Amino acid sequence: MARTTSKWMTRRLLVVLAVVALAATACSGGDADTTTSATTGTTETTGTTGGGSSLGGTGQGAGVGVPALAVALQQFDQCDALLGWLHAEAVDRVGPYGFDSGPYPWIARSGTDDVAFEAPATTFTAAADGADFAASEEAGGGFSTTNVQEAGVDEPDIVKTDGQWLFILSENKLSVVAASSRTPTVVDTLVFEDVYPQNMLLNGDRLYVLGNHYLEDVVPMERLGIPASAQDLFVIAEVIVGDDGLLSEAGRLEISGGYVTARKVGQGARIVLRHDASRSLPFVFPGGQHAEETALEANRQAVLNSTIEDWFPWYRLVTADGNESGGMLPSCDRVTAPQEFSGMSTVSVLTLDMSAPLTAGDTMTLFGAADTIYASTSSLYAATYTYPPVVLFGEEGVVSEGDPDPDFTSAIHQFDISDLAGATYVASGAVPGHLLNQFAMSEYEGHVRVATTEGSPWWCCEGPESVSSVFVLRAQDGELVTVGSVGDLGLGEQIFGVRFVGDVGYVVTFRQTDPLYVIDLRDPAAPAVTGELKITGYSSYLHPISDDFVLGIGQEATLEGRTIGTKVSLFDVSDPTNPLEVDRWVLEQSSSPVEWDHKAFLYWEPQNLAVVPVDSWRGEQFGAVALAVGDGSLAERARIALGPVAQTGPPPGCEIVDTGDLGLSEDSELFWILEEGASFLRCDEGSARTLPGHYCESLENFGFPAEDLSAFGVPQDVVDDLVGGDASFDVCWPEGGFDRQVRRSVVVGDVLWTIGYRTVQSNDLATLQPLGTVGL
Repeated sequence: MARTTSKWMTRRLLVVLAVVALAATACSGGDADTTTSATTGTTETTGTTGGGSSLGGTGQGAGVGVPALAVALQQFDQCDALLGWLHAEAVDRVGPYGFDSGPYPWIARSGTDDVAFEAPATTFTAAADGADFAASEEAGGGFSTTNVQEAGVDEPDIVKTDGQWLFILSENKLSVVAASSRTPTVVDTLVFEDVYPQNMLLNGDRLYVLGNHYLEDVVPMERLGIPASAQDLFVIAEVIVGDDGLLSEAGRLEISGGYVTARKVGQGARIVLRHDASRSLPFVFPGGQHAEETALEANRQAVLNSTIEDWFPWYRLVTADGNESGGMLPSCDRVTAPQEFSGMSTVSVLTLDMSAPLTAGDTMTLFGAADTIYASTSSLYAATYTYPPVVLFGEEGVVSEGDPDPDFTSAIHQFDISDLAGATYVASGAVPGHLLNQFAMSEYEGHVRVATTEGSPWWCCEGPESVSSVFVLRAQDGELVTVGSVGDLGLGEQIFGVRFVGDVGYVVTFRQTDPLYVIDLRDPAAPAVTGELKITGYSSYLHPISDDFVLGIGQEATLEGRTIGTKVSLFDVSDPTNPLEVDRWVLEQSSSPVEWDHKAFLYWEPQNLAVVPVDSWRGEQFGAVALAVGDGSLAERARIALGPVAQTGPPPGCEIVDTGDLGLSEDSELFWILEEGASFLRCDEGSARTLPGHYCESLENFGFPAEDLSAFGVPQDVVDDLVGGDASFDVCWPEGGFDRQVRRSVVVGDVLWTIGYRTVQSNDLATLQPLGTVGL
């Protein structure tokens, strides 16, 4: 049973995430004035607002004095004070290329030393740490839950279960599979024609499907009151699950900006979003070097003419009964900014109560990028990077030699999320270096531990040898103060894996061999390395099995550091002064998604069973390995492969167009695409645009409107026959083994469920033999 959500927008959104940070001194202010509140629509008289306290002194790093950044946040009471601060900060920083530095984004122009270096965003997704098996037992005892970093802090995923149903996101569909049956059956499917779902949260009978809109034109943006200069558009679709497993969309919250990640503690969901104000401002760009002065003046005027609504994300809320509301997402008194200017982009923490129908919730917004997000049950931490500009244009626009300064720092902002009414700012601090991912932060007994690597960034240049450290910070009077640290970890190496477990930390660094460091954190003021183990390869994901054993999943490597295949290591850490690798499992010429996506890993404690997806392109082995974990041993129980699905043709409403009927000439781009073995799929509006065994992408991705087939060399009379109605066209490529990859594993009762891109398979938990397979 499949249905399609209403057509809100139909073009795929390409999200571009940028890391923007500026190193300069901020000023604030704003004269008393009368303004209209963007959130209430009322008129109010406002005055200037003061900022928070500036940080001073030094924080002690790994034996080295580290200057503390002025990262404490200032907050604004009224909109006019906030707008005055924005005008003052932005007008002197905008250039002829907007807030960029020109055609080379990492190069600051001569004469504008305070223009920031913009680093390319990391391609890593913000990931959570490994599952605590206790969370599975607490969640119901008979089924596993999402692999999370902290017990009690749920994380969004592509698969969720309540023990009765499996909820699975696949392409643009949300499917329900009856998990109470040993034979898989798809109960219902909800198709999102206009949204690309990324992941979801589950609370009782309510799902939040989190994704991005397909934007066909600027009308939806104008409907939100946003200038037509193409913002990203993020969506939260509220889906209600009936007692019979049937799905219905009950509401939708559209927000201008990009999705970062989400967390759920109890009934409260915290959605973290990015927003780039420069994409809403009518900036102009010079056609040549001599037009820069004109463009600069125009862009300065655009800043001074901007209103408060130009700088922040907007929202539109639509309920199931058709009621609409909208406005600026944060109220002005919920906006904060570091004392040290940190860029014109913002990160917002949206708080929603999942026990009630969807609303616009409460939003706290911070100026700056959000590179890494970590949450405990009471706090959320946003880590941002600052990069000083060091490369300048020389005479005649010639680029001078040199590399960006590798000595960057990470600012860390702490928010209290214990109140479902909304997040509140607690404190800020700074540590040298960069964080691998959210594994690198952990809160314990009032302290936050942070693991970083200093040295040349991964994307450029030669510089000082890299070295890693662990810092312990504590909030004091609005400042995250470094109270202790331990350094000199992995000289010349990078951190590949981190796990904090109570008062013990495990850090893996790698270049040629894998030092596993055991760190004693019982005394926050004096953390110390107690043990070190050097072996070949590395572990990028660490999962505690007990107080005595830790599993590591990563890559085996040669003595020279060349990786050779998936490696699962069992570490005995019962003696923190002498960690040992007591057993290992290796599959050469393979990789595991667990290396970069912890949620792909399953550990089922009742049977001491670890399930690790593995993909071997050369060996054509796809699926998962099931390992029995004993006291000091690993034993392979089975290799699980997804079985074939009967459906091989396109779904209802779609047809494969015979390429011979397109009348293409051999010089047509589409001719050569189809000659490479792709299929041409035509689908009516509302149809599930998929083809089993294929990866499909819209013709729009090739640079032309999907309906303009003549741009691809299709004769007009053929176009007239094909385009009727609101048909869409996709090019579908054979996936090879791609569709046989296992993305998730879930235990419900006595069944192990393995989920692929378009396939769900049930396996007997005792024997691991397949029981049945169904397509999505």
